[in-house]
Amino acid sequence: LTLSKLVATAAAADSNLTMKFKDHLMLLVGEGDITERAEMVQLVEELLANKVPKQLAREALTWLAQRAPADAVRMWPALLTPNAPSDSVELEDVQALLALCTSGGHRLPAVSMVVARGLSDEIVECLVGCDLPHARLLALQALQDRLFKQRDEPPELLRRLRADPCHIVRVAAQHLWAQLGLEEEAEE
Repeated sequence: LTLSKLVATAAAADSNLTMKFKDHLMLLVGEGDITERAEMVQLVEELLANKVPKQLAREALTWLAQRAPADAVRMWPALLTPNAPSDSVELEDVQALLALCTSGGHRLPAVSMVVARGLSDEIVECLVGCDLPHARLLALQALQDRLFKQRDEPPELLRRLRADPCHIVRVAAQHLWAQLGLEEEAEE
């Protein structure tokens, strides 16, 4: 049994979250800290594999982001994926991921279509306002399913994305506009 497996198992067993991630780590490691990147990554991967509560996953990914940001970004979708039907993606988790990607120059990790469909309006608005083109493409993914079901007036967000400075985002938004059978709007 490795140290990372032991920490992950102990933390996962604490389903009532009586202890924070760092407390579990301190209990098993002592005053020292895990310094090898590979050990840190393995620890968080094993913890996330145990389908721990979101708060614990958030703490572990935040801890890892301070030590190995690229690896934290890669694993972040685990925090965005619901463990239970009542789970939803939280704005603070999306904002933290976007900040991590923006500050470190990391590419936004892939998010499943199921997760994209379930994003709240508040999160979609956050994605549209992000500097990362991949975030705005994710917003388009979320909007696409809603718009095909609703057939209401297209949201202002889609209009904004049709004029996006990123060519790929702009073309994708224009394509969605055309798929919806919406008429071109006259330029003002």
